[in-house]
Amino acid sequence: MYIKINDKKYPCAGKQDDGDGMAFSGIVGLDKPPTAGVIRWYAEGGTLADFELGAADVTAYTRVELDGSMLTLTNAPEPGPAPEPTPPPETLSMADMAAALLELDARTSLLEMGVKQ
Repeated sequence: MYIKINDKKYPCAGKQDDGDGMAFSGIVGLDKPPTAGVIRWYAEGGTLADFELGAADVTAYTRVELDGSMLTLTNAPEPGPAPEPTPPPETLSMADMAAALLELDARTSLLEMGVKQ
């Protein structure tokens, strides 16, 4: 398989489709993603003529990215930053709970005796 961009041929390992676009993997020789034009993909026919499998206009996609040998054309929104993880809730030790209960008991006793704090 190979793709053609502006009449230049690039070997390609495969094509994957998703609901928002497509991706070509294993591309050899492509230095930067295309900004205009038509990408055509072909099956090599061996001794027969090559067969065009499809074509896509680059300008029909909001994002065209080249990551190593993977060319992605998509209309999916750009992923936002990952949310910061929430810290785990603070846990009280048995000693902390015992100290809090003793303080509560002392305050309750003082209130029952009429002592104002």
